[in-house]
Amino acid sequence: MKIKKLWIKIISIVAEFWINILLFHIPVRFKRFFFVNIYKIVMASILIVLGIITYFILKFLI
Repeated sequence: MKIKKLWIKIISIVAEFWINILLFHIPVRFKRFFFVNIYKIVMASILIVLGIITYFILKFLI
């Protein structure tokens, strides 16, 4: 039980860290509207994949 809570805490901290980096620190070279949209789509897909991986990790730990 403690291991599961620890994993959830670690994963949530890591996910929060990545979301802050990926969504709020858009590089200066992506200033154009088109490239910003592509960047956001790529980051969203990466976050969705990370979410699915996290879900399966938690499913196997429970």
